[in-house]
Amino acid sequence: MSETKVPGLNVRITSKSQLDNIKKVAITKPGQQALFLELDQNRPLAGIIQDICEKWGIMQPEEYAIQFSDSNKQQIYITERSRLDISNGDVLVLSPSPAKTAKEVYITLKEGKPEEKMGAMEKLSRLSADITFAMEFITNEGLDLIKQFVRDSKFHGEPMAYLLKSFVNLMEHGVVSWDTIEPEFTKKVTDYVSSPKHGNKIIQPSLEILESVILNSTQLSKHKEVEQQVTPEKINCHLNTPELQKNALALLNALFTKASPDKKRKINASIQNKAFRNVLVTVSLEVWNREWNAANNAKQAGLWRMTGIHSNHCNRVSLTQ
Repeated sequence: MSETKVPGLNVRITSKSQLDNIKKVAITKPGQQALFLELDQNRPLAGIIQDICEKWGIMQPEEYAIQFSDSNKQQIYITERSRLDISNGDVLVLSPSPAKTAKEVYITLKEGKPEEKMGAMEKLSRLSADITFAMEFITNEGLDLIKQFVRDSKFHGEPMAYLLKSFVNLMEHGVVSWDTIEPEFTKKVTDYVSSPKHGNKIIQPSLEILESVILNSTQLSKHKEVEQQVTPEKINCHLNTPELQKNALALLNALFTKASPDKKRKINASIQNKAFRNVLVTVSLEVWNREWNAANNAKQAGLWRMTGIHSNHCNRVSLTQ
């Protein structure tokens, strides 16, 4: 911002580049009145978080972070890199830092009461999709703890579904090699795929895990473990379940891709029927509809942001100094 001096008058001129670096957002936190901020993208995040904590009288700002509230964002926690995704009109959330949260989740999973562990698993299934949190949780040996729980069949039903979903999310970041997956873990996951009684919420991530073991492991023995324990016939039974069709097809395709010529002929023979072709058509139409709806929703979100944030419950605060 610059000043132009005119006799009797000082005129402040703001350049376009300076305006582009200012994002008008709202910051929320449970129990606090929302703040309406003019957030300067040139300022370090640590300084912005410190200012927010001071406004609310919160101690130890280093233990806090800012999150996106928009579930469509790829990242949950805002970092110096992902802050470029902040747009005018965004509603952001002040929350405990990824490091603090990852440690708390890990300790709760190990030592918490049953109801506390359930809450930690649900939180983990959401936050594990974020690379910043995932790195902290893996560093705390959280991934090893999940594998132990699965191998030991320590949990069932919804808790196990949360654990398997979290495992998929953590591995998708590419931080840990699929070659590290133990045979005992793979065997337990194949058991879930082989029996419909476990329910879709457990079978769906199990199908994803086995597909990734086949496609991403560099060890042939890993492929054999899945191939020997999950036959095409066991996978085909999931094609009648809409929620599992896409993942079942993906696992079949992975098996076919890595199979020997003889095994490829057997897989091909097992899917030569009208019912299988109908599933292919159904899945293709669902993908097309999902992509069309996503594009339409993105346009609507863009229009919403253009209107900015209008709330009678926000305090206007500038964090541009």
